[in-house]
Amino acid sequence: AKISSKQFDRNSKEASPQMFADTVEIYRTAGCPQIEEDKYSLQTEDPDQIKRLLAVFNNINDTCGIDGLHINGELILRPDDIPAKIKKVECEIILPTKGQRQFYTSYSSFFLSTPSLTKGELPDQFYITSQDYFHGSDELSPKSRRLQNLLKAIESLTVLSDFRDSQIESKPKLIFTNPADNKSLSITIGITEDLLEEALDKNYTLLHELAAIVGNEKLDSKQKILMFKSTLNEVTNSSQIDINEFLKGSSNLFEVYQKNLGIYLSEFSFEKTRTQLLEAQTKISGDLAKLVGDVTTRVLSIPVSFLTMSTTALEVFIWIIAAIVTSSILTELLDQYRRQVGRVEDAGNLILKNLLSKELDGPVAELSTVIGETVQNLSQDAAKLRRLLVIFILLSWVPALICVVVINIHHQELVVEQKSNSRLKRARQH
Repeated sequence: AKISSKQFDRNSKEASPQMFADTVEIYRTAGCPQIEEDKYSLQTEDPDQIKRLLAVFNNINDTCGIDGLHINGELILRPDDIPAKIKKVECEIILPTKGQRQFYTSYSSFFLSTPSLTKGELPDQFYITSQDYFHGSDELSPKSRRLQNLLKAIESLTVLSDFRDSQIESKPKLIFTNPADNKSLSITIGITEDLLEEALDKNYTLLHELAAIVGNEKLDSKQKILMFKSTLNEVTNSSQIDINEFLKGSSNLFEVYQKNLGIYLSEFSFEKTRTQLLEAQTKISGDLAKLVGDVTTRVLSIPVSFLTMSTTALEVFIWIIAAIVTSSILTELLDQYRRQVGRVEDAGNLILKNLLSKELDGPVAELSTVIGETVQNLSQDAAKLRRLLVIFILLSWVPALICVVVINIHHQELVVEQKSNSRLKRARQH
């Protein structure tokens, strides 16, 4: 006799995590018997086993069918018919077959029956009867640990691929297009036990790092992904390989990729450093040119009207005071420019020496000599400009000195002329 399938519909839904754990518990309680056509026979008189069985009985009746449940020799049709005293239990347990939480005889059957593995997705629970391994509860088995490592690599590869061809669900293909010539390479994904051995102790950190930057808009991120696809096509002699071939050649692939990336980064760093150097040289030259232009403008604006003098004592006095004040102001301005030269030099040295302090290798190392020469030239130009400003400071007092000399000469001429006029006047009076 069978309990009504309407009451115990094992195909109604996928087992919940707790239901599946209870199902495994019952199977282990029964001593892990032989499973035939997704069911096994259970017979026990052990009080502890009976207690554990009944404790989870109501939790599994949505996902497990029960054939011929006999307690103490009596057929039980409903849970309410279970007697208070139980000496013996006999029945057949039909295992859940919906979803991915299922019993599998081996890892091979698990691989064949679980398409999600080809996407890098591992079910949260499953049970391997030949290993008595309950994934999701027991400590990870060596094979499950290798499988997780392999699935993470497949997941990263899927993210890096241009698209996934799933015409054959059990063996989908990941398509990678070479950006250089638009040729495509396909990697067929199929999980086998032999593949787990190939995945043993492999390091796929590079794949995970590249997958993590997919979608990043930064230029260097896009270039790294394009370079990986280009390198993959470079090291593969065929337009179609399987995941096993990829794993075998992964060490060489990663090595060639790192070399290609190193060359790219070296060239990129060269261009970037050269651009920074040219910008620094332009900025420093512009600052110095502006400084020289301002100084020249100030010096050339020295009043030339000092040479046009009035003859009254008051105007003479005013021009002398004006010349001294003008020279003092101009001296202070030029001294400020002299200090500004120092600031421009310090800023230039900071930019240039920062470039020089970087670890430069490859083509970039050639710029270190140019940067050193630029630093030296900057110091020389700054020293020359300081000397020029000192000369300008001295020259700023020349108008005042000329003014004093000219006024003094003019005054002496006036005195002589006044004396001459005075004598002439006395002579006329006599």
